[in-house]
Amino acid sequence: MCNQVTKDSGEKVMACSPIWKVLNKDGSFYQFMLAHKDGMCAISHEGTYRKVDDNSYEEHILKHTYDSNMVDKKILLTFRFVNTDMIVLSFSLGGKEGNYKEVWKRVK
Repeated sequence: MCNQVTKDSGEKVMACSPIWKVLNKDGSFYQFMLAHKDGMCAISHEGTYRKVDDNSYEEHILKHTYDSNMVDKKILLTFRFVNTDMIVLSFSLGGKEGNYKEVWKRVK
């Protein structure tokens, strides 16, 4: 996952966090992160997804390591490709305030 940050010089650059989302062809997904400096990773949540239309898909969260209130939630995400290697996801978490935006970069 990436965010735009501003350097001391004023230059804006993309900075990526050690968080990855994997969408499998079978309709399952999981999101994991580097949890320790020695390289240990942890799956934060996982579930299934389905494409709704050309600009959105729905995640059904089946397991969530950090927030049990998210289990069995369905989240509608809209997406926009910035280029072939970068996508912007926008979504709301229902009862939680605000809309969220995530920028993801393809790992090659």
